[in-house]
Amino acid sequence: MKAIPEAILKCVCAEALGLTDFSDEIFAEKVERINVIGNGLLEFIFKDGSIRRLEWKSTAKKDVWTEDYRERQRKWVKEYQKKEGGRFHPFTRRICSENGTPFRRAKSDYSKYWRGEGIGIREDVLKGISADVLGTDAFDEHSFRELVSCITVSREKLLTFHLADGGIAVRQYSYEPKRAAWTDERRARFTEMAKEWYTPERRKIMSEKMKEIRRMKKWPLK
Repeated sequence: MKAIPEAILKCVCAEALGLTDFSDEIFAEKVERINVIGNGLLEFIFKDGSIRRLEWKSTAKKDVWTEDYRERQRKWVKEYQKKEGGRFHPFTRRICSENGTPFRRAKSDYSKYWRGEGIGIREDVLKGISADVLGTDAFDEHSFRELVSCITVSREKLLTFHLADGGIAVRQYSYEPKRAAWTDERRARFTEMAKEWYTPERRKIMSEKMKEIRRMKKWPLK
């Protein structure tokens, strides 16, 4: 159960008593006890037998996160992201959709991706594009952290690099998965497997099933 800050409790008590400001004397005179019902609900039992329930909400986060505190936190995160070997990946919080939704890192059995807003970007391809933007032969983590502020990704997978010096570079993301070529040996093996699978008996069963499906769907029988 959440602890109730004293300042908030006094405000709720004043509301329950119909006062603008909390009064110890009036509270002691009129309230018998307060029951805490779950998180966020207070039940006031008055000495005259009446009962009143009021909700309370914590403003702790709102009070702490002042604009000055937010700015200092943003600066700290920005500087921390530049550090190599930290818990942040170079792309963490630097890749987002056009509406600002950050991409998250995901892994498959074969590769690593950055995903957001239904868009997937392969990490190895992203590193290659980043190296091209920065003019390096390969992806350099230190250079990327220092020179790239963020990357926005459009629905069309257009990558816009926002550089630390205010410059912008645009690249089109493109990836074509590599497929193994069909060698003569592979084709021959597939043909043999097909022959073994499609025996006359199996073909007959499949034919009967298709006829039944056509009848049910009222398709014309050939």
